[in-house]
Amino acid sequence: MLQTIEQKTTLCDRDLNLWLEKAIAKLIAGDFQNLDVENLIEELEGLAGRDRRDANSSED
Repeated sequence: MLQTIEQKTTLCDRDLNLWLEKAIAKLIAGDFQNLDVENLIEELEGLAGRDRRDANSSED
C-alpha cells in the first residue's frame, strides 16, 4: 500500500513572515473575511504559550 505524505501548502507553512505581513495588512484594512483565522489562532496560542513558559522560567 502506497501512502502519500500530505504537503504543507498554506502560505503560513511556506513563509511565516510573509503570511504575518499579509495578515497584519488585512487586519489594518478591516478585511476580516479573508483572514486565515485558523492559522492566526494557532500562531497566537503558540506565542502565548511561549510567553507563559518564559515568564515561568524567569521566576525560578
